Amino acid sequence: MKRRILIIVFTLMILASNVGTTFAEGFKKTEQTFLKAKREENSWGYRSWRDERDFETSNNNKTIRFYIGNQEYWKVNFIKGRYIVAPKQPNIDGKKFIGWYDEDGVRFDFTVPATESKNLIAKFEEKYTSRSKLNKIRELVDESYNIKKSDIYKLDTQVNKDEYDYAIEIGKYTLSSLDEDIDIEEVLNLIEKAKLNLKGNKIGNKNDIRIYSADLSNLKKLIDEESKVKAEDRYRFDTDFNKYQYDYAVIIGKNVFNTHNIDQETVNSIVELIELSKNNLKGKSNEKLLKYNVYAYETSNGSIFVDKLKSAKGEKVTISVKPDVGFELDYIKCESINGDEINLNNNIIIMPSSDVVLTAVFKPIPQQEYSVVFDIDGDSNTIPTAIVKSGERVEKPINPIKEGYKFKFWSLDGINEYNFDTRINESIILKAVFTNELNEDYKTVMFDVEGNEFDIPQITVGYKESAIKPEQIPQKEGYKFKFWSEDGINEFDFNTSIVKDVKLKAVFEILPVDSKKYNVTYSFVSDSEIEIPDEIMGLLPSNNEVSRGESVTASKVVNSNGAEVVQLHFIKNDGTIGCWEFKGWTPDRFESVSEDIKFVGKWSYREVNDTVNSKVELEREIKRQILDLKNPILVKAKGFQIDLNSLDLLDAETLTVTNQLSYGLTAWYRGNEEIYLVQVQPRYFTEDKNVIDKYHSDIQSWVDRNINSNMNDEQKVRAIHDHIVNKVHYRSEGGQGRYSQFSPLALHYDNHGVCQGYATYFYAFAKKANLNVEIVSGMVTTTSPNSSYYIPREEVERQFRNGQTNHMWNRVQVDGTWYQIDLTWNDPTNSSPNYEFYLVNDDKLRTREAGYRAWDISKHPNTSQISYNRQDINPINDRRNEREPNESERFWTEETPNIDWNGWNRNWGWAY
Repeated sequence: MKRRILIIVFTLMILASNVGTTFAEGFKKTEQTFLKAKREENSWGYRSWRDERDFETSNNNKTIRFYIGNQEYWKVNFIKGRYIVAPKQPNIDGKKFIGWYDEDGVRFDFTVPATESKNLIAKFEEKYTSRSKLNKIRELVDESYNIKKSDIYKLDTQVNKDEYDYAIEIGKYTLSSLDEDIDIEEVLNLIEKAKLNLKGNKIGNKNDIRIYSADLSNLKKLIDEESKVKAEDRYRFDTDFNKYQYDYAVIIGKNVFNTHNIDQETVNSIVELIELSKNNLKGKSNEKLLKYNVYAYETSNGSIFVDKLKSAKGEKVTISVKPDVGFELDYIKCESINGDEINLNNNIIIMPSSDVVLTAVFKPIPQQEYSVVFDIDGDSNTIPTAIVKSGERVEKPINPIKEGYKFKFWSLDGINEYNFDTRINESIILKAVFTNELNEDYKTVMFDVEGNEFDIPQITVGYKESAIKPEQIPQKEGYKFKFWSEDGINEFDFNTSIVKDVKLKAVFEILPVDSKKYNVTYSFVSDSEIEIPDEIMGLLPSNNEVSRGESVTASKVVNSNGAEVVQLHFIKNDGTIGCWEFKGWTPDRFESVSEDIKFVGKWSYREVNDTVNSKVELEREIKRQILDLKNPILVKAKGFQIDLNSLDLLDAETLTVTNQLSYGLTAWYRGNEEIYLVQVQPRYFTEDKNVIDKYHSDIQSWVDRNINSNMNDEQKVRAIHDHIVNKVHYRSEGGQGRYSQFSPLALHYDNHGVCQGYATYFYAFAKKANLNVEIVSGMVTTTSPNSSYYIPREEVERQFRNGQTNHMWNRVQVDGTWYQIDLTWNDPTNSSPNYEFYLVNDDKLRTREAGYRAWDISKHPNTSQISYNRQDINPINDRRNEREPNESERFWTEETPNIDWNGWNRNWGWAY
């Protein structure tokens, strides 16, 4: 609405210079329109702008009914002579609301008192009409850059140039605004008129220009006091609208003063305009119109919430917290952005005249320890007493044995079975409950090997039946198994009739010292018909001997320097490169050796024949093999110098399957020619090609169902954007899905991920929808200066210049113009999905709200200088209740682990 008022301000200023209306008169009309705007901001039920009187006490009762078609939309009862507040603007898909009209087709004027009862009907127009006008405004704004370089502008009068500049600025506001109250046609007419007024070098003979000599002393006095006025509270604490009026009144005054050649009447009007705008500054009396930010942060171990993120002075802000399990609130720190403490009463603060920072600190709930005693017919020592922390569960012990009885369950009261999922909050005694039914059907025999009751499975036998001796022989280093025993001394007779649950222990005896040695030998085999070369055979580990009963692990394959070798490459006479890769030993370990043993190592052979002759071909071939999930990737190259650090391999396509690559380079000289073998070892998000194929197939199916040829570029972008932010929730921690959070596969299959996943996922949809799209990587900081992750703009830019990046987003082309779009930041963890960073310009991303971003503009040039007009876009449905709770900030650096293969490595780290 404020932008609409600005349009009227500038329009009146221009009309004043053309048709004789004074600036002061224009200002008064603007002020009246501003009052109208404030009335419309009040609630529907507020019937009068002036003193409110009870409707029932008046004898001049009137009624205005508002209709949409034949359906009544709203009704207002009022007293004759009162102002009527317009109801909330109706919204119909595909149409734009024009205004309320009476039955004679006359638009109702809410700025004058109403005197009669009326029926008013809502009038709409198709939205494409507004869109065509917006496109025309965009053309005029884009054209302004060339016009200002031409003589028609440069050689014109300062007044005409000022008119044109103001009109273009209003056009930019309109294109970037979400305010549906802006009269688009009025803005279009304003720009076209200002453009036609430019005459440049066609002004005519200088003798035709009148010379004025006006008294500028009063104007100069008002201009000189500008800095003083701006330092006063009446300016500092006033509304943006009032300050904007004053600023532009002074700017016009300065332009006129510098021109000098102007008539006295115009000077007097400008003086009156500045004085009116200055007198309209009310400072703290208008402070209630200001909205201040409420920043809520939690240290860790819990979350803090507020009922509103912006609030005016004196309003109440309610705070609530949710500690994590095992934690409780310690305190909430409330202070203004300047560090002044704010009183917190019953989790409510009264908003001061500044931004507020709320910090919740949580502490662990003190955990008391309780004892759980296991009572077996008065014996509490057979099973040790368990010590359990408050809120935790006690582990169920092994079933006790009582001869002639069967164990049923543990009980608190001796009657009911105890639930071991119950959390302990006091010391308890659990009693063993038995049944004396000796004819129970089944009994259990357990086998205990040095305290491990699970290596050999327990068996169940019928009552009075005998148990079968396990075939599996227990193992113990340096010992020989002797027998199973119930008492640990005597061997158990497996012909015994089982009438109770039995626990048998393995009894061992020490092996005698055996001087006999056994041979350990090694050999290599090839998985192809190619004979293993001598260079590899020379890497065989030495044969040795081991004593009886020892266990042996295969030796590593190492070179003369002791470095492990997993690959070996050589070049043949015909230029073919042979590549040998060690696949491992079979077996890789022998337990309790009692005979000669042999380890067999397998080598795989592969030849690389095709040659690339340029960096472009090299990158193309590596990317092709990455998308085919090859590992390792081997490429032969010659004819150019290779710098591994300069290879650009991770792009929008390859980031679908990996974000970690390690590089290696082997070179051979043949005469004057140098031949290279480039090795790339990816760490793939998945090695299943079917998963990748289904990912692309699913995206294509969605595009086929939801994108059609009748949609323009913006409609396609919006459909894809809304689908992703409604499907996915941001999550930075790994290990919670099938795929890495950096992968678009995590977004597609697990519905969560981080910025790299968002950017590559949007890229895949956009490409299949035939949109021009890019991925942008850069440096960003958190939006809160109070966060430990915050760094100033200069540091963001410095780190980016030093090669650091920690965020990814996209650029997409709409109707031939490039815009920035960030789905990650449009899908925040603690609030609703939105369009904050939807089709914006570069300047938007350089603000604090966007994290002072820095990126390589040379790689992503020609972004639109203005953000896309989004006034026809409805808000995204709030899905917060469907989202999992998560951390409040997501700005840090996560380095990928150092990957080392055969002595060559390279880190490839993205931070998200």
